[in-house]
Amino acid sequence: MRTLENSKEEGKISYQVVVKNDLSGTASPSNPVIRVAPVGQETVNTSKMAKEISAVCTLTPADVMAVLAALSDYLKKTLLSGNRLEVDNIGTFNISLACSWKDCSGKTHEHTTQDIISNGDKVRVNNIVFTPAPALKEEVVNNAVCISSGLYPYEAPTAEVIETKLTEWFITHFSITRKDAEWLFGCSRRYAHNLLTRLVSEGRLSAEGSRNTRYYKPVGGSFGG
Repeated sequence: MRTLENSKEEGKISYQVVVKNDLSGTASPSNPVIRVAPVGQETVNTSKMAKEISAVCTLTPADVMAVLAALSDYLKKTLLSGNRLEVDNIGTFNISLACSWKDCSGKTHEHTTQDIISNGDKVRVNNIVFTPAPALKEEVVNNAVCISSGLYPYEAPTAEVIETKLTEWFITHFSITRKDAEWLFGCSRRYAHNLLTRLVSEGRLSAEGSRNTRYYKPVGGSFGG
């Protein structure tokens, strides 16, 4: 049986066929529109990237980390000056602007006339936009090898299954991470995140740690705690 653990191969993109609404965690048998989505993705952090870059050049991992830190600072300085930063063979970083205002209820509205946005305090940075270099995009698009993970289209677990699996999990584990939840329910990263976030909002789990080291613990008597 194919699982998340054995569905990936080095240098290849493993994918899973999903029902249209599976990405949000809700199966839709009555709507047979399908998509394909990467499966078993891992996040490569800066430390790992620095070690692997160091292995193919004369820089030490510390040197690479220092360059990346300096690049981050330079990028921020460039964007805050209203400029674009083009990095050869990688792409261009730019900003998009927006003008909006909030009413007494906190709802955001867009301005519709030019005169009311003559002051800079009405304008804000909406997002940082990244456009990949043509050569990089062409290289990835043309040379990617995609293989089926062999996993069946995902069906969201019932409330009973969630209750049972998490109760069993917390018998032997102090906490659970998003990656643990992916393995436990055989689901996508997005579904695992949405599930854990929902359980936090329901007061059944508490989120601990920072964004990159987040873990979740049962609250009160939830899941046998």
